[in-house]
Amino acid sequence: MGVGAVNRVAVWTGDNRVEIEERTVPRPGPGEVLLKIKAAGICGTDMHMLSGAHPHAKSPLVPGHEFAGDIVEIGRGVDKRLSGMRVGSDSYIGCGKCVYCLSGKVQLCDKGTRELGIDLDGGWAEYIVVPERNVYFLPDDVEYHEAGAGCILNCPMAAVEMVGIKPGDTVLIIGDGPSSLIMLQLAGLKGAAGVIVAGHREKRLAIARQLGADLVVNT
Repeated sequence: MGVGAVNRVAVWTGDNRVEIEERTVPRPGPGEVLLKIKAAGICGTDMHMLSGAHPHAKSPLVPGHEFAGDIVEIGRGVDKRLSGMRVGSDSYIGCGKCVYCLSGKVQLCDKGTRELGIDLDGGWAEYIVVPERNVYFLPDDVEYHEAGAGCILNCPMAAVEMVGIKPGDTVLIIGDGPSSLIMLQLAGLKGAAGVIVAGHREKRLAIARQLGADLVVNT
């Protein structure tokens, strides 16, 4: 990456305004990698933030906590084999040393966390620098946009594990939003014999039927 190369970013400037700016492509420091963004998502959190409803985010800021891309430059101390790799990225940045960070629960970091796209400039950009420990390899059959939406898996996966769904169980999912629809699929993978989805949006309930719900209830 040449010195002074241009990085176009989408900047939230407040009051539901987003403007395109040209900045210099950042350079990775020790333990960091530079990603060329291939896909970046827009989720409900972003919409709350753009409207000014998010309690922590302050403009001006580059949003985007859901993104994936290619590693195009590595900083000192980074495994050279990562160069050119297709990766997704965790948006939370912790200390990297506490028991929570080392066990993959960065959001519980003893020293607190900062989140890309919320507290720090995020992935609505052509390039972004992230810590090496934040990236994860993408198999060939996982598309960039699929990896970029990966953060929505966190809550449904945690819920399924906490509940302890076993083969033959009957599962009731209250709600028809994206997390509920993902939970429906996870319950099926866990071997649930019957999955009921209760919600109030007929279009979402129709999707639940397509995804394998045994019964949908319009509340």
